[in-house]
Amino acid sequence: MFIEATIQREKPPTLSVAEKVRRLRKAKGVIQDELAEIILSNSAKVSRIENGDGEYSKDELEAIKRHFDTEHMPLTEFECATFRESLYHWRNVIRDGNMAEAEKMRKRLSVAVKIKPFDDYLPLLYLLFEVIFLLTKGDVAAAEDRLNVLQADLDEMGVEHLYYYYLNLGSLDALNGRYESALKSYNQALELSEQPNNEALFRNNEHLYYNIASCYSTLEFPSSAIVFLSRINKSYVDEKVTVYSLGLTIMTALNYVNAGVIREAEKLLTKCLLQAKSINEELFVGLTYMNFGWLYRKTEKWEKAIEYFDQAICFFAANSENYVWAIYYRIHCAIQARKLHEAEKSLEQNKSLHNISEVHSILIESLGHILAISKRITIFNEESVKYIKNAAIPYFIKNYLQFDAIDCYRLLEKHYTRARKSKDSAQMAEAIRNIYENMFVNCKGE
Repeated sequence: MFIEATIQREKPPTLSVAEKVRRLRKAKGVIQDELAEIILSNSAKVSRIENGDGEYSKDELEAIKRHFDTEHMPLTEFECATFRESLYHWRNVIRDGNMAEAEKMRKRLSVAVKIKPFDDYLPLLYLLFEVIFLLTKGDVAAAEDRLNVLQADLDEMGVEHLYYYYLNLGSLDALNGRYESALKSYNQALELSEQPNNEALFRNNEHLYYNIASCYSTLEFPSSAIVFLSRINKSYVDEKVTVYSLGLTIMTALNYVNAGVIREAEKLLTKCLLQAKSINEELFVGLTYMNFGWLYRKTEKWEKAIEYFDQAICFFAANSENYVWAIYYRIHCAIQARKLHEAEKSLEQNKSLHNISEVHSILIESLGHILAISKRITIFNEESVKYIKNAAIPYFIKNYLQFDAIDCYRLLEKHYTRARKSKDSAQMAEAIRNIYENMFVNCKGE
């Protein structure tokens, strides 16, 4: 694997100020005599400075930088360390979501690209942080273009650069729905960060842990998600309730539900509901109700699940993604509770959702066929079975909705059992076992 060849790569040696001055002068096409005039000295003094044999003053360095229009360019070791700290401050501002301030800092720090003639380290770090800025801003296309360009510099990158390169590559893949690829890149970044002798910078991996947990959660690999969420919870000490802390709690609870740790999930969701209400975060109130509904749906407490999905719907914008899923699960629970007339009525009331998008169309159409099979209307069964097998299940699997696929397989298993089609019934049971084995045993990306 490529990472094995680069994992031990050290930070390249820092160029001396003398060497930087020499490279800058040559890059600008200036001879030593011209530089001597700039610092009010002679070419012999310039030669000694560039060979590292002569002293230089702060005023002389400032005069050189002014002449080359690079006043803010770091030359000395102290200036480089200060500039690097500024880059990390910029990264933190981006992660905090203060994009107006981040934009100002981006302009100010873009001087880093001018360093390229004599120092690759800081320019590469700036460009990698600029990718974080672009991804956070939502300019995915520009971020992808930048990463494609940076790929040519992989051989020149130190461990610090490679860490952020793979972190950004993972984030780009995740935003594009390529979660398995994202996990590969995130795990490469994690491996880099855990190498001995790396700076303390890499020891604070909360952001990376969250991204990895989010991928595993989306892929519905709850055991793996819980591993990384627990690492975050061990280090997360901020007692203030924030959108981040609420999201972290909900994600942890959801994965506990999917892993079957129901009691712990209930505790977390109860805590999250109180916290979301305390800071008037209505979206998270709705999401918590939604996850309570999911919890009781998983434990087949259909009445309680319906109650919570009904409450969740009140907090979501009409026809939003969350709204449609809450409707879907609410009707599905009504079918499972054998409230078939109520489910049919709800389907009729929400048939307008069918025309909003292809995704919504599949969900609403699926409910109609699930209802038809559940009502045992023989004339519709084969048509409905075909739709569930050829449309609903492939959609759920493609979009990493394994548990929804399992629900469909179980429905078909019961249908085939009633129809005394033992071979078909066995195939459905085998499909269910394969999904569970993949989720809890052969977890992808590890």
